[in-house]
Amino acid sequence: AEGGNWDPLDFSPDGRRLLVLKYVSAAESYPGVVDVASGKLELFPVDGGKAAFGGFQFAPDGKAVYYISDEPFQGQPREFQTLRYHDPAKNTFSELTADIPWDVESLDISDDGKYLAYTTNEDGIAHLHVLTLPDHKAVKLPALPVGLIGGVSFSPDGKRLALTLNTATSPSDAYVIDLASAKLARWTQSEVGG
Repeated sequence: AEGGNWDPLDFSPDGRRLLVLKYVSAAESYPGVVDVASGKLELFPVDGGKAAFGGFQFAPDGKAVYYISDEPFQGQPREFQTLRYHDPAKNTFSELTADIPWDVESLDISDDGKYLAYTTNEDGIAHLHVLTLPDHKAVKLPALPVGLIGGVSFSPDGKRLALTLNTATSPSDAYVIDLASAKLARWTQSEVGG
């Protein structure tokens, strides 16, 4: 009933809370959480009053959240949207991609809670990254063809990661990465004829 353009983003593992985002513009969004039983909305504070947000997801424990934002970090403005982690119980904020001078565009967490995948837009080329949870260590991935990545999603058992890849020589095709072996399999071969 707040009005505006609201998007539901992720339910907590127990189904009692829903992360939501009020979108105003590419540079202004307002995140919050709704108590499903009561409908009560709690907006999260935004450092600086206005920032871009996206990709909110509950951590596997349901207490903390992962998200993407260009909100100032520790009082310092940010040029790029970075991957963040916030644990309200410990009142800790972490910026997980501070060393990457490019925008983070998407994130996805595996159903088993062991992995987090995110993509970055590096000068118009998409790069895929995977971290182990909860320690945030990088997972070795196979080399991907240069192009645009979309539709990143883990298999239900969390052992594989699917994505679409659009390159200069082929339209979007489906690829699957086996995370244990770091092997890439192309599942589709789209028609490029006239």
